[in-house]
Amino acid sequence: MSRRLIKRSIGPLLGLAILTYLLSIVDFSRLETSWRSINYGLLAAGIILSQVSIYIRAIRWRYLLLACQPIPMSKLYPAVIVGMAANWIIPFRIGEMAGAFSLSRLTNIRFTTLAASVIADRLLDVLWLVGALALALHFLSIPSIQLPARLLGQEVSIDSEWLVGAARLLGMLFLAIVALMGLLYFRQGQILRLVDSTLGRVAPKLAINIVIPTLGKFADGLHVLRRGYDMLMSVLVTLVLWGMMLVGAYVLIASFPLATPPSLTQAFLVLICVAGGLTAPNAPGFVGTFHLAIVIGLLMADPTTDIDLAISFAIIYHLTQIVPTTLLGLFMAWRHGLSLMPDSRRTATFMPDLQDR
Repeated sequence: MSRRLIKRSIGPLLGLAILTYLLSIVDFSRLETSWRSINYGLLAAGIILSQVSIYIRAIRWRYLLLACQPIPMSKLYPAVIVGMAANWIIPFRIGEMAGAFSLSRLTNIRFTTLAASVIADRLLDVLWLVGALALALHFLSIPSIQLPARLLGQEVSIDSEWLVGAARLLGMLFLAIVALMGLLYFRQGQILRLVDSTLGRVAPKLAINIVIPTLGKFADGLHVLRRGYDMLMSVLVTLVLWGMMLVGAYVLIASFPLATPPSLTQAFLVLICVAGGLTAPNAPGFVGTFHLAIVIGLLMADPTTDIDLAISFAIIYHLTQIVPTTLLGLFMAWRHGLSLMPDSRRTATFMPDLQDR
């Protein structure tokens, strides 16, 4: 019990510690001044674009489930928004399966099938994140990353050679993930037996308790994509989804009185950092890690970015994501008789480690 409690506490404590630190170094008088200068018309437009991206995410989920049965958007969107709201307000990533649990209540599709499709959905996002980060480091010509001493206690500088090396490693990781996905899709049994016969002999607990179940879950998610057309459309919708999110991030940056003019490169780096930050252990609402990711993204785009303005923008950006999504999720849950908390007994059968993440 103590080990489980420690695992559960890491994310919330880390997020709260980061948020507390950021608030301790910020000038609150400058926060108030910057908020008075916000272009609220552009801010509203950015919020709308963020919500449109959630609807596009529901469209992608529809393609992932076409092999099972066509599902109307009137059922898909409520399930997606409920799942997104659960992810924002429930810690330990228990909300990951809330969307699948909600859709199982609205349709006759089994929860295990829907849970597998959620994993396929996340795999597409992971591929985008790794590929986009590799392209950003390689093609955006970032001379170096400089984080000021005020942010981390001492100045941190990462030169271009390290960035190029990181881009190459990420490129190889991207190809490795694609190759692994292909092998799991076409040769699942052989891969799992290979892992069992190799890693299982060296570290049997690691193989049996973590590696083999994880690979099995990924394979289940991949096998949701049974038709090439559905897979192609899922990839294309993923590009549209992240394109919409990029435009939304750009509009939100343009609404805020940062010293530097907004650019798509700036929005791209912020979006990548946020996506990466959301994969870290988290507190409820992704507080702390979400804010730090935005600040780092702004500094990557322009090392001269004012720290106070960066933290101020991070707070506003966070509110534009969590407040509308949570309110819409609660409304859809009330309207359709759904719950933001998935049934722990059903999720445990598919993701037994969910509560320990």
